[in-house]
Amino acid sequence: MPRPLNLAVISALILCSVVVSPVQAEDRTSKAREVFQLTGAARMATQMFDTIWPQLLGCLAGRNPHIPREVIASVSSATKVEFDANLPTYLTQMEIVYASMLTDEELDAMIAFYGSDIGRRVMDKMPALMAQSTALGQVWAIQVTPKIVNRVLEALRAKGYEPKI
Repeated sequence: MPRPLNLAVISALILCSVVVSPVQAEDRTSKAREVFQLTGAARMATQMFDTIWPQLLGCLAGRNPHIPREVIASVSSATKVEFDANLPTYLTQMEIVYASMLTDEELDAMIAFYGSDIGRRVMDKMPALMAQSTALGQVWAIQVTPKIVNRVLEALRAKGYEPKI
């Protein structure tokens, strides 16, 4: 009968043979980095920040009329500096996520697509697509949110609760 230690060693060897080697992981991370470069991930993240941040500042200003607009504007510029300084860390972490969840074949296909003429044309149109999608999503959310809230309130009332909103 095999000793438990031998079984543990054999199990560990089998598991290690299945796990991705550091070289394969680095290769995939490099491929993920190439996908991000081809798609302009940093540029798109910055565009999203530049779109969303003024809206958040508007909410902050609206809820805090006692804070002068100049002060809020100064906070905004400091926040942009912090965002820009930390974006590379986020992108590096996302490269690791992509490398861990996507196969070499999938990453290669993404690189081929985004490196192709049609892939570049799609990416050139992406900022406009995102802007229109965001605007559409905001209008949709304004229309749908009251309906969702009403359904939730009705369901709670049907169960005997009187929610306070």
